[in-house]
Amino acid sequence: MGPSAFTGPATAPSSASKSKSPRVARPSWPSPIAKPDARPTCCSTAPPFRPRCGAMAGRPSKSVKAFITPQFNRHRPRACPAPPEIGPLSPRRKTLSASLPEGRVSWKSHAVISRPRKRPPHSQSLALAYRASCQSARSALRPTGHREFSLFFRFWLDRASARSRMVLTSGARYQNTKKPRRPKKTTMFCHLHVHSQFSFLDGVLRPGEIVEWACRQRMAAIALTDTNGFYGAIPFWKKARALGVKPIIGAEVDEPDEAAHAEKAEASDESAGAGGMGEWGESCGLDGEIEGFEGGGTPTIRPLNRQRRAVLLARDRTGYAAIGALITRRQLQPQRFDLARELNRLLEESGERAYVLTDAPDLIDELGGARPGLFAELVLTPRRRAANRRLYEAATARGVRVVATNDAHFVAPGDFAAHRLARAVASRRTVHTVDPNWQSEPENYLKTAAEMAAAVKGLQAAARATEEIAEGCNLEFTLRDWQFPRVSIPEGETAYSVLAKMAFDGARERYRPLTPKVTARLEYELKVIDQLGFSEYFLAVREIVAEAERRGSPVLGRGSAANSIVSYSLGFTPVDPIGLNLYFERFLNPARGVPPDIDLDFSWRERDAIVEWIFQHFGRDHTALIATTICLRARQALREAGRALGVADGEINAFTRPIPGWHAETTSIEELLSLYPECRDLPAHEAPWREVIAAADRLIGAPRHLSIHCGGVVITPRPITDYTPLQRSAKNAVITQMDMHPIEDLGLVKIDILGNRSLGVYRDCVASIRSALAPPPACAA
Repeated sequence: MGPSAFTGPATAPSSASKSKSPRVARPSWPSPIAKPDARPTCCSTAPPFRPRCGAMAGRPSKSVKAFITPQFNRHRPRACPAPPEIGPLSPRRKTLSASLPEGRVSWKSHAVISRPRKRPPHSQSLALAYRASCQSARSALRPTGHREFSLFFRFWLDRASARSRMVLTSGARYQNTKKPRRPKKTTMFCHLHVHSQFSFLDGVLRPGEIVEWACRQRMAAIALTDTNGFYGAIPFWKKARALGVKPIIGAEVDEPDEAAHAEKAEASDESAGAGGMGEWGESCGLDGEIEGFEGGGTPTIRPLNRQRRAVLLARDRTGYAAIGALITRRQLQPQRFDLARELNRLLEESGERAYVLTDAPDLIDELGGARPGLFAELVLTPRRRAANRRLYEAATARGVRVVATNDAHFVAPGDFAAHRLARAVASRRTVHTVDPNWQSEPENYLKTAAEMAAAVKGLQAAARATEEIAEGCNLEFTLRDWQFPRVSIPEGETAYSVLAKMAFDGARERYRPLTPKVTARLEYELKVIDQLGFSEYFLAVREIVAEAERRGSPVLGRGSAANSIVSYSLGFTPVDPIGLNLYFERFLNPARGVPPDIDLDFSWRERDAIVEWIFQHFGRDHTALIATTICLRARQALREAGRALGVADGEINAFTRPIPGWHAETTSIEELLSLYPECRDLPAHEAPWREVIAAADRLIGAPRHLSIHCGGVVITPRPITDYTPLQRSAKNAVITQMDMHPIEDLGLVKIDILGNRSLGVYRDCVASIRSALAPPPACAA
């Protein structure tokens, strides 16, 4: 059967088939190809197919409605010129191509018949197919959309599936390809000032919840700007990339309260020590109290609307590093931090790498007016209308552009109670006595684009500026691109060659003689280490062990590192993996894609001295202790919520005493109370505990403060602020703002420096024995 198949008269459509026919949207003709004036159809001298009996005789059944395109469903198809020349099939896409004067385009011709309630007889289906093929000839060749058709020069009938309509094609065969998703429409407005739970008892949203809200609202981008830190930046960035939302990383940086740090400035200068801290000017200081923090590690609460502040947004990795260094200076040297000076430095050095948004008119004046990357931030809430008017006038006079934000702390107005509870917990007051200046407004929630458009009204330029800023922020991270500390390597050598020499020298001392089995194991492990690029890591650990041995401090490697003969040869561990038949793959496996984890135990008396040496040897601007985020669990959340709601401490202690300190992770306190028999008699459904439990559920999992990881130390090849900002812990130690999981995502490998009391006892015993066995000193003549 040739290409010009199926022509001839067809039965006229009945009135039933014309009435209430589903409308098929006509495909839009792609530019620059114009819509052809003539619609060629297929012609043939083949006799028409006519049914012999049954429902095929005459018109189609009323239960089936044939619809092609409305203008071609009104009359019979007429004879027309021959179809255009059909080109060859594409080897990749297998589409039918037609050569036309306008260009080479893929075309299709098909008719769609709605699926009836009952499948018609086969003969009736053939009649409908014949009629549809004739009418589809008049509909000409149309541009292909989401379906592809292969050349098939005979009549083909696709049976209707249970979930789709029947597709009848003429001159082409339906291949059933998937329809691509239509791109979602995105709104113009973008929130550029949003707080999460990592603002520490200020915002009530998790970073992932912010991204999910933006995805539901079809916003193209959204920012995370926690107070004075990048604490949740990496989880936020990963979640946004997973959901297809553009992440904007930034921070809200405020000016420290001078009165809060004036008394501690002198003490901080004295604690700097002889070593200093390089750029930061202070030592790592494992003793003392943190500046700006109370004894428990909770951030000192200051009024939210009485401070000069600025929102800093990173445009790329350079801007991210510049903002990280600024935050570090704010955290480590609060008594010397001047916000205007730091913003001026940021705009001069990284004006094209970061955006600065501020709602302080005096800051705009001190920064000198219009500058690249500087915007006046209009926080559109009722309480700030007068301040916004003054800010707008000052910005207009200085030529500074304005941008609209909402300083969002929660997702809906009903969540203001949770925000007020968090602020009461942070300020150690009740929800009824917390200062209004220490909390946000009920309007500081994530408003939709329509709500923000209504709030902006005549300032459409402020709303458009959010889209412009969002387009300018293109911060990208390469996750798990491992970064290792720089070690001293002799000229003409590589890290691998130095490691291999040291490993074989150590193996010759441990194994006498060096057997082929040991040599083969060494070569295999060194090959894997070099393949994964971990040679510098082993050399850095070797330098730490060598310093401990030089000091006479006992050191002991533990964990999976004992499975490596390289660790055994370098003196990390005293365990022979060959003699004990230990598998190296448990320690380092190319298929796992995770860095090695070497734990080094030191005497608890010398552990701090070893950490101080690491800071001095590798550089204080390249080294920090890893932080751990302390979150509120159920029992602590109950206690904090009870105090914030005014419950007496005695009642709180009596209610929370039966609850175990360590318990299973639960989503609600009622679920927790049902797990333990000793908690089932608690008056959970009586006042005031019903309200306390409901409030405590909102606090479970919220970050409370930062603490120090039990032993993790991170050493970076570049300044550590290129990866994460730093701050001080409650014990005055310099720690990262991110915990171990984001640190690992950034490609940084930690070294665990642990204090072990057993090694301290061991050293004391050895020292006592040596003292007892030592000969008495000679008497003076």
